[in-house]
Amino acid sequence: MKKFISACLLTTFLAFPAHADKQDKLKELVSLMDYDKLINETIDQQIFTPLNCLFMIPQNEKQDIKNQLTEAFNLKRLVDSIIKFLSQNLTEEELDDLLAFYKTPGGKKLITLQTALSQFTTDELTAWFKDIDPQMRSFASQLEAKYRKRSGNEAQMCMTAAKK
Repeated sequence: MKKFISACLLTTFLAFPAHADKQDKLKELVSLMDYDKLINETIDQQIFTPLNCLFMIPQNEKQDIKNQLTEAFNLKRLVDSIIKFLSQNLTEEELDDLLAFYKTPGGKKLITLQTALSQFTTDELTAWFKDIDPQMRSFASQLEAKYRKRSGNEAQMCMTAAKK
């Protein structure tokens, strides 16, 4: 029995540093990728800027309101979720590769482009959806003429099931 307990303890002690090492690497990767900055910029562009346009916020109060928004949106929880997602989807070897890449000049450049790339992608998708809207409506009309239409509840259940 003592050998079994010793083996369990040894396994636990050996496994813990590997887990801690992976967590440290994940935190370093998220830090290198500048997710805090990306999230703050997104909050600024998507939430604060529209509010600032709606309300006449005095210049000396703008930073306080941005801070309140940042706190309200609990960025730490979001960053922790990103770390958890990456932990579930990246091996330690992949983490090492990514860490090495993001430390290169090209990797650093990609980090600086993340926010602009996200905005560019959003703008391009919006334009694309506008361009294809007439074709999609025509296609949907053809489907409606040929097939029975689902009820709103059936369609919602189908969409929920498809996301799983």
